[in-house]
Amino acid sequence: MNRVSLALVSWIHHRPIRISFGLSLFLTLFIECINQQSWLGGLSSMVEKPLIFFINVGIIFLTMSIGLLFSKRVFVLSVITVLWASLGIVNGILLALRSSPLLATDFLLLRTTFDIALVYYTPLHIALLGITVGGILIALGFAFRRSRNIPVPYLRILVAAAVGGVFVIAGGSRGIEASQITRDGEESVSDLYREQGFVLGFSQNLIQRGIDRPQDYSEEAVWRVLEEISHSTPPRIPSEKPDIIFLQLESFFVPQRIKGAEFSEDPIPTFRKLMADFPSGYLSVPVIGGGTVNTEFEVLTGLPLSLFAPGEYPYNSTLRDRSLPSLAADLAGVGYTSYALHNHTGNFYDRNVVYEHLGFDGFISMEYMQNLSFNEHDWARDESLFPEIMDILDHSSGPDFIFGVSVQAHGKYPEPWQSPAGGISVTRFPEDLSRDGFEYFVNELRDIDGFISRLTRALENRPNPVILVLYGDHLPGMGITDAHLTDGNDHHTEYIIWSNHPDLVSREQMPHPNSLPEDSDPGDPRSDPMDSRNGLKHPTLAAYELGARALGYGGLRLGIVPRIHHRYAGHEELFPTLQLVGYSLLNGHAQPTWSTPAARSTPRGQTGPDGNPGPVPRAGGFPGQESPLGLTSMNTAPAGEVISPREPAGYSRNSGNFRMGLGRIRIRNTGMDDDTVYIRGEGFTEFSTVLVDGNPRETVFLSSELLAIQRRNLRPSQEIRVAQISRMRAVLGTTRAVRLGGYGIGP
Repeated sequence: MNRVSLALVSWIHHRPIRISFGLSLFLTLFIECINQQSWLGGLSSMVEKPLIFFINVGIIFLTMSIGLLFSKRVFVLSVITVLWASLGIVNGILLALRSSPLLATDFLLLRTTFDIALVYYTPLHIALLGITVGGILIALGFAFRRSRNIPVPYLRILVAAAVGGVFVIAGGSRGIEASQITRDGEESVSDLYREQGFVLGFSQNLIQRGIDRPQDYSEEAVWRVLEEISHSTPPRIPSEKPDIIFLQLESFFVPQRIKGAEFSEDPIPTFRKLMADFPSGYLSVPVIGGGTVNTEFEVLTGLPLSLFAPGEYPYNSTLRDRSLPSLAADLAGVGYTSYALHNHTGNFYDRNVVYEHLGFDGFISMEYMQNLSFNEHDWARDESLFPEIMDILDHSSGPDFIFGVSVQAHGKYPEPWQSPAGGISVTRFPEDLSRDGFEYFVNELRDIDGFISRLTRALENRPNPVILVLYGDHLPGMGITDAHLTDGNDHHTEYIIWSNHPDLVSREQMPHPNSLPEDSDPGDPRSDPMDSRNGLKHPTLAAYELGARALGYGGLRLGIVPRIHHRYAGHEELFPTLQLVGYSLLNGHAQPTWSTPAARSTPRGQTGPDGNPGPVPRAGGFPGQESPLGLTSMNTAPAGEVISPREPAGYSRNSGNFRMGLGRIRIRNTGMDDDTVYIRGEGFTEFSTVLVDGNPRETVFLSSELLAIQRRNLRPSQEIRVAQISRMRAVLGTTRAVRLGGYGIGP
């Protein structure tokens, strides 16, 4: 047996290129069987799309070629084989769990999504994973010890790698074009992986970032677009600005769309009544089963996700270190104060960083919310958003923009599960879907529907006009496909545009048809397809169109991207124009300034003599030019400068006018007894943690005004702060420091 093993190893050593190619071929076939979720599917991809298949082989072979350059050839090839096989297996697991494949960007999200993994995987799953990884590492260690150092035929290997590289590069573009999946289409990343193969799709996702530079890109081309928008679609700002609220509802959709589904009662009577009475329709979202922030990105920025690399999460790949115009920034230019709300972890998907770059004044995450309640899977109930919304509206003297993201209906959806007494039962359901999981889901929907009812009743009585936009971010990750749905589209959720002033959004103002005549001029303001008077009663909108549509109901037409939607909606020029301007904005080439000196002298939040809003403190534009738009993208200020009138004393911020939370969090005084140190102040929550000389201490939350820690090893005059710390141990904000006092709790 030892003689056979030595002969096999010797054969591998003397035929490295053939062995690497054969191993690449086998790995590609193995990975594709998992990716296509069928053993025959992997074989058919090799037969039906040979060019695509061998491009995938070529990519793996290139990585194998790198391994051949090491003297411990067997060990390095073993490591590369394990890595590719592991990626393929993880891809299959994710396809089964969330209906979307493994993305390179998933690795960027690991630090912010670990708590989500604990929902989907039991301790047994995690233990088995640890044992498996440990076994693989032991096996690789054994391979390292047994692997011999052998001479490397550098010339042969480099020639083979060069040939493989030329094939991948030359054939790659033709293969991608042949797959008929383009970045301006509506296909999902799952479709792309099925068409192009996992290895090619994953490699694209690993390398590509941001918006591709248009072939005809130039500053002059951008300038022509801006001038065209300025002339054909001038800003429109009403004298009475409505408060605007967007609520993105986790996994929310009308469950009656499931073919053959029947329920003991309607889970969402309020939502369905609002759909009947107010503008509503299907919302085409870019994701299914997950990827909440990508729907969020489209709604806020007006840019389609298909402009970006397949599977990209712009929040994590692009917006952590650069800014981009959004609804929040556009509305800030006309006097709005904007807050984002999310009843989940504040640094999830880096929202605590990204929201500032999108122009929000502040962000209220669960760490800053009082009296949270949770469902049985530890997701905060959406009802917790209600007091935060009302507090923001009551706190401000001017118009507000509120963007809320809910979490209650998030998976995992349990099996088995039985509806509690008084709960909704699923009496009929497709056999190939989980009835128990869906029954849990619709009971969560009923709870959310109650929250919507309470919110609309409260907003109904407010004296100022309010526009409320409700929509689902994606379908739940339950394996629901086109075939299960009455409308045949698993990328559809629903939206509603509601108002306490029905004249703003009355259906009587929306006669048929929505589509413009083929020979119409898209720049004619009288035929603006995004105007509230020119919509269908039930138009289907893309998520990136929703913001411009909703602002139109409020009489607002402003911002670069929303005005592009008004100008080109329904016309083929829309997508290339968004790509041109989106690329420019993301890469800092076009930061619009002001159209006239009069506009630049207008105070922020007021309207100048040319109808343009007053400026925010940001310079930009092309050298020697001024933008014709009269709008700017962001609110920025020198670090430490207080701009927001709501900025409380005693609280530090990340930058100029962005802050976490709405109310004050501050320490008034400290005191101690023999065993305990008490910190008295205001605004504390269950996520408040006491820092002593910068080190966190186990903290007991007694009330919003009182925290306690053990006195052990503490002494007077030490520095005390209170920090809001997320479940993932990220510090989201801290109070200013005070010195530890003496005995007594203080007044």
